[in-house]
Amino acid sequence: MDFLVLLRILLIVFIIACFVLITVLITWLTRIMRQVSKNVDATKIVNDSMQTVLDEMQEDRTSLQNAVNEYGDRIKNQSDSLDEYINELKMSLDNYESWDNQIKSLNIKVDSLGARWGIKSESAFREGMRSILREAGYSVEKYRIQDKEGVIYGHPGELVEIDVIIKNGKTWLVEIKSRIERSEVATFHKLTQFYESKENKTADTKILISPFIDNPAVALAKHLGITVCTDATALN
Repeated sequence: MDFLVLLRILLIVFIIACFVLITVLITWLTRIMRQVSKNVDATKIVNDSMQTVLDEMQEDRTSLQNAVNEYGDRIKNQSDSLDEYINELKMSLDNYESWDNQIKSLNIKVDSLGARWGIKSESAFREGMRSILREAGYSVEKYRIQDKEGVIYGHPGELVEIDVIIKNGKTWLVEIKSRIERSEVATFHKLTQFYESKENKTADTKILISPFIDNPAVALAKHLGITVCTDATALN
Protein backbone atom coordinates (compact mmCIF):
# COMPACT_ATOMS: atom_id res chain seq x y z
CA MET A 1 0.00 0.00 0.00
CA ASP A 2 2.79 2.38 0.79
CA PHE A 3 4.30 1.88 -2.62
CA LEU A 4 1.05 2.60 -4.37
CA VAL A 5 0.55 5.79 -2.38
CA LEU A 6 4.04 6.90 -3.22
CA LEU A 7 3.47 6.11 -6.88
CA ARG A 8 0.25 8.11 -6.88
CA ILE A 9 1.97 11.03 -5.21
CA LEU A 10 4.76 10.93 -7.81
CA LEU A 11 2.23 10.77 -10.62
CA ILE A 12 0.35 13.76 -9.22
CA VAL A 13 3.62 15.70 -8.89
CA PHE A 14 4.55 14.81 -12.46
CA ILE A 15 1.18 15.91 -13.77
CA ILE A 16 1.43 19.19 -11.85
CA ALA A 17 4.98 19.74 -13.13
CA CYS A 18 3.88 19.09 -16.71
CA PHE A 19 0.98 21.48 -16.28
CA VAL A 20 3.25 24.18 -14.89
CA LEU A 21 5.77 23.60 -17.68
CA ILE A 22 3.07 23.78 -20.31
CA THR A 23 1.68 26.95 -18.74
CA VAL A 24 5.12 28.58 -18.69
CA LEU A 25 5.74 27.50 -22.30
CA ILE A 26 2.39 28.90 -23.42
CA THR A 27 3.08 32.17 -21.61
CA TRP A 28 6.53 32.42 -23.20
CA LEU A 29 5.17 31.68 -26.68
CA THR A 30 2.41 34.25 -26.15
CA ARG A 31 4.95 36.90 -25.22
CA ILE A 32 7.04 36.03 -28.27
CA MET A 33 3.99 36.26 -30.55
CA ARG A 34 3.05 39.61 -29.09
CA GLN A 35 6.60 40.90 -29.63
CA VAL A 36 6.62 39.60 -33.18
CA SER A 37 3.25 41.28 -33.79
CA LYS A 38 4.60 44.57 -32.42
CA ASN A 39 7.67 44.26 -34.63
CA VAL A 40 5.48 43.60 -37.65
CA ASP A 41 3.35 46.66 -36.86
CA ALA A 42 6.48 48.77 -36.38
CA THR A 43 7.90 47.50 -39.66
CA LYS A 44 4.65 48.36 -41.41
CA ILE A 45 4.72 51.87 -39.94
CA VAL A 46 8.31 52.31 -41.05
CA ASN A 47 7.49 51.04 -44.52
CA ASP A 48 4.50 53.38 -44.75
CA SER A 49 6.67 56.31 -43.61
CA MET A 50 9.38 55.45 -46.10
CA GLN A 51 6.80 55.20 -48.88
CA THR A 52 5.42 58.62 -47.91
CA VAL A 53 8.93 60.09 -47.94
CA LEU A 54 9.60 58.49 -51.34
CA ASP A 55 6.34 59.92 -52.71
CA GLU A 56 7.21 63.39 -51.40
CA MET A 57 10.71 63.11 -52.89
CA GLN A 58 9.18 62.15 -56.24
CA GLU A 59 6.87 65.17 -56.08
CA ASP A 60 9.82 67.43 -55.17
CA ARG A 61 11.81 65.94 -58.06
CA THR A 62 8.92 66.62 -60.46
CA SER A 63 8.55 70.19 -59.16
CA LEU A 64 12.29 70.75 -59.43
CA GLN A 65 12.32 69.41 -62.99
CA ASN A 66 9.44 71.71 -63.92
CA ALA A 67 11.24 74.67 -62.33
CA VAL A 68 14.43 73.82 -64.22
CA ASN A 69 12.51 73.58 -67.50
CA GLU A 70 10.72 76.88 -66.85
CA TYR A 71 13.98 78.59 -65.89
CA GLY A 72 15.63 77.18 -69.02
CA ASP A 73 12.82 78.61 -71.17
CA ARG A 74 13.19 81.99 -69.47
CA ILE A 75 16.93 81.96 -70.01
CA LYS A 76 16.40 81.10 -73.69
CA ASN A 77 13.86 83.90 -74.12
CA GLN A 78 16.14 86.38 -72.38
CA SER A 79 19.03 85.19 -74.56
CA ASP A 80 16.94 85.75 -77.69
CA SER A 81 15.94 89.22 -76.45
CA LEU A 82 19.58 90.00 -75.66
CA ASP A 83 20.61 88.93 -79.16
CA GLU A 84 17.96 91.20 -80.67
CA TYR A 85 19.11 94.09 -78.46
CA ILE A 86 22.74 93.53 -79.45
CA ASN A 87 21.79 93.52 -83.13
CA GLU A 88 19.82 96.75 -82.70
CA LEU A 89 22.76 98.26 -80.83
CA LYS A 90 25.12 97.27 -83.65
CA MET A 91 22.80 98.90 -86.19
CA SER A 92 22.64 102.05 -84.03
CA LEU A 93 26.43 102.13 -83.81
CA ASP A 94 26.71 101.74 -87.58
CA ASN A 95 24.25 104.60 -88.08
CA TYR A 96 26.13 106.68 -85.52
CA GLU A 97 29.45 106.07 -87.27
CA SER A 98 27.90 107.07 -90.59
CA TRP A 99 26.44 110.21 -89.03
CA ASP A 100 29.72 110.97 -87.26
CA ASN A 101 31.61 110.72 -90.53
CA GLN A 102 29.18 113.14 -92.16
CA ILE A 103 29.58 115.60 -89.29
CA LYS A 104 33.38 115.37 -89.56
CA SER A 105 33.12 115.99 -93.28
CA LEU A 106 30.98 119.06 -92.65
CA ASN A 107 33.49 120.31 -90.06
CA ILE A 108 36.28 120.09 -92.61
CA LYS A 109 34.19 121.99 -95.15
CA VAL A 110 33.31 124.65 -92.56
CA ASP A 111 37.02 125.10 -91.83
CA SER A 112 37.89 125.49 -95.50
CA LEU A 113 34.99 127.83 -96.09
CA GLY A 114 35.96 130.01 -93.14
CA ALA A 115 39.52 130.27 -94.39
CA ARG A 116 38.33 130.98 -97.95
CA TRP A 117 35.92 133.80 -97.10
CA GLY A 118 37.69 135.11 -94.03
CA ILE A 119 34.35 135.21 -92.18
CA LYS A 120 33.85 138.75 -93.41
CA SER A 121 30.39 138.44 -94.91
CA GLU A 122 27.52 136.69 -93.14
CA SER A 123 25.46 136.25 -96.32
CA ALA A 124 28.52 135.18 -98.32
CA PHE A 125 29.34 132.56 -95.67
CA ARG A 126 25.79 131.18 -95.75
CA GLU A 127 25.64 130.96 -99.52
CA GLY A 128 29.10 129.42 -99.67
CA MET A 129 28.13 126.81 -97.08
CA ARG A 130 24.93 125.98 -98.95
CA SER A 131 26.93 125.53 -102.16
CA ILE A 132 29.30 123.13 -100.43
CA LEU A 133 26.37 121.14 -99.05
CA ARG A 134 24.81 120.89 -102.50
CA GLU A 135 28.13 119.77 -103.97
CA ALA A 136 28.24 117.06 -101.26
CA GLY A 137 24.91 115.70 -102.49
CA TYR A 138 22.56 117.43 -100.04
CA SER A 139 19.32 119.01 -101.18
CA VAL A 140 19.22 122.43 -99.53
CA GLU A 141 15.95 124.34 -99.48
CA LYS A 142 15.07 127.69 -97.94
CA TYR A 143 11.87 127.52 -95.89
CA ARG A 144 10.16 130.90 -95.55
CA ILE A 145 6.88 131.66 -93.81
CA GLN A 146 5.20 134.64 -92.19
CA ASP A 147 5.05 134.49 -88.43
CA LYS A 148 1.56 135.93 -87.99
CA GLU A 149 1.46 135.25 -84.24
CA GLY A 150 4.90 136.71 -83.49
CA VAL A 151 6.10 133.44 -81.98
CA ILE A 152 9.77 133.81 -82.96
CA TYR A 153 10.67 137.47 -82.47
CA GLY A 154 7.61 138.74 -80.64
CA HIS A 155 6.46 140.85 -83.60
CA PRO A 156 3.48 139.45 -85.57
CA GLY A 157 3.78 139.43 -89.32
CA GLU A 158 7.58 139.04 -89.59
CA LEU A 159 9.01 136.77 -92.26
CA VAL A 160 11.06 133.91 -90.78
CA GLU A 161 13.24 131.43 -92.63
CA ILE A 162 15.22 128.29 -91.95
CA ASP A 163 17.36 126.00 -94.10
CA VAL A 164 15.91 122.56 -94.75
CA ILE A 165 18.18 119.74 -95.94
CA ILE A 166 16.75 116.57 -97.46
CA LYS A 167 19.15 113.59 -97.42
CA ASN A 168 18.22 109.92 -97.91
CA GLY A 169 14.59 110.68 -97.13
CA LYS A 170 15.45 112.38 -93.83
CA THR A 171 14.73 116.01 -92.96
CA TRP A 172 17.42 118.13 -91.27
CA LEU A 173 16.76 121.67 -90.04
CA VAL A 174 19.91 123.77 -90.31
CA GLU A 175 21.06 127.22 -89.23
CA ILE A 176 24.20 128.52 -90.97
CA LYS A 177 25.94 131.52 -89.41
CA SER A 178 29.47 132.83 -89.19
CA ARG A 179 29.11 133.15 -85.41
CA ILE A 180 26.55 131.78 -82.97
CA GLU A 181 25.80 132.87 -79.41
CA ARG A 182 23.46 131.49 -76.77
CA SER A 183 20.49 133.68 -77.73
CA GLU A 184 20.73 132.53 -81.34
CA VAL A 185 20.59 128.90 -80.20
CA ALA A 186 17.32 129.65 -78.38
CA THR A 187 15.95 131.41 -81.47
CA PHE A 188 16.93 128.47 -83.69
CA HIS A 189 15.14 126.11 -81.28
CA LYS A 190 11.98 128.23 -81.61
CA LEU A 191 12.34 128.15 -85.40
CA THR A 192 12.53 124.34 -85.45
CA GLN A 193 9.46 124.04 -83.22
CA PHE A 194 7.63 126.56 -85.41
CA TYR A 195 8.51 124.59 -88.55
CA GLU A 196 7.42 121.26 -87.03
CA SER A 197 4.14 122.79 -85.86
CA LYS A 198 3.32 124.41 -89.20
CA GLU A 199 4.38 121.43 -91.33
CA ASN A 200 3.04 118.82 -88.90
CA LYS A 201 6.24 116.78 -89.06
CA THR A 202 9.21 116.06 -86.82
CA ALA A 203 12.71 116.87 -88.03
CA ASP A 204 15.16 113.97 -87.91
CA THR A 205 18.09 116.22 -86.98
CA LYS A 206 18.66 119.85 -85.99
CA ILE A 207 22.09 121.28 -86.81
CA LEU A 208 23.95 124.52 -86.17
CA ILE A 209 26.79 125.11 -88.64
CA SER A 210 29.28 127.78 -87.68
CA PRO A 211 33.06 128.16 -87.29
CA PHE A 212 32.55 130.18 -84.10
CA ILE A 213 30.16 129.28 -81.26
CA ASP A 214 30.71 130.21 -77.61
CA ASN A 215 30.64 127.69 -74.76
CA PRO A 216 27.26 128.75 -73.29
CA ALA A 217 25.75 128.33 -76.74
CA VAL A 218 27.30 124.85 -77.07
CA ALA A 219 25.90 123.85 -73.66
CA LEU A 220 22.41 125.09 -74.52
CA ALA A 221 22.48 123.35 -77.92
CA LYS A 222 23.42 120.07 -76.23
CA HIS A 223 20.59 120.50 -73.72
CA LEU A 224 18.07 121.13 -76.52
CA GLY A 225 19.27 118.18 -78.61
CA ILE A 226 20.84 120.33 -81.34
CA THR A 227 23.96 119.11 -83.15
CA VAL A 228 26.81 121.62 -83.46
CA CYS A 229 29.06 121.35 -86.52
CA THR A 230 32.11 123.52 -85.97
CA ASP A 231 35.84 123.60 -85.21
CA ALA A 232 36.43 126.89 -83.41
CA THR A 233 39.85 125.80 -82.14
CA ALA A 234 41.29 125.32 -85.61
CA LEU A 235 39.87 128.65 -86.83
CA ASN A 236 41.20 130.55 -83.82
